[in-house]
Amino acid sequence: MSITIAMNTYNNAKTVAEAIESILAQSFTDWKLSIIDANSSDITLEICERYSSLDRRITVSKSSSRQSWVESTCQ
Repeated sequence: MSITIAMNTYNNAKTVAEAIESILAQSFTDWKLSIIDANSSDITLEICERYSSLDRRITVSKSSSRQSWVESTCQ
């Protein structure tokens, strides 16, 4: 059984690595992490992209607004 985890980010450079590391540390490994950055003005996107380059289960996309993933996918 595979699961997909959705993570919204916006200017979370101080905490996003810890959140991603928490997912990486889980004993369950059959997951995908979809990170949606809401147009951060800090280095959040760069941190997420670094993790994505190291683990193929992690994908990153950038929203052009601060609209949440739920809002953007339910329109």
